[in-house]
Amino acid sequence: DYDAMKIFHADDIHFEDPTASEAFDSNVVYDGKEVVHNYFKNVFAGGFKKSKPPYVNFIIGKVFSSGSFVVINSIFESVLPVSWFKQGSTETVLVAIPVVTILEFENGTIKRHTDYADYKNYRDQINAQLQP
Repeated sequence: DYDAMKIFHADDIHFEDPTASEAFDSNVVYDGKEVVHNYFKNVFAGGFKKSKPPYVNFIIGKVFSSGSFVVINSIFESVLPVSWFKQGSTETVLVAIPVVTILEFENGTIKRHTDYADYKNYRDQINAQLQP
């Protein structure tokens, strides 16, 4: 629920995923509450009706906090459209990858959100499902 997430973001929130930047050859770095909100709202745009996958799940593993930081280890599961990887296809693929999220809080809101995901595993899973 991207609108619910937005409530917890500081006006000057910084979001980045350095691992996504490497995996997709584009910077995944966004600053500001509206910009970050629009990124999350549109990350699945174009692939699904209502811009949301039919299945998305975060399996939360370990969570710990230290000072103003919260670290979350999770598994991200989602159905993705094959058309993102193979033009003209109406099929879907399922991915499940480990993600580490680090949140930094300030004055009760998230000031910084950094994700690190296993995109090699992501690509391996997609490639295995795209094989004829």
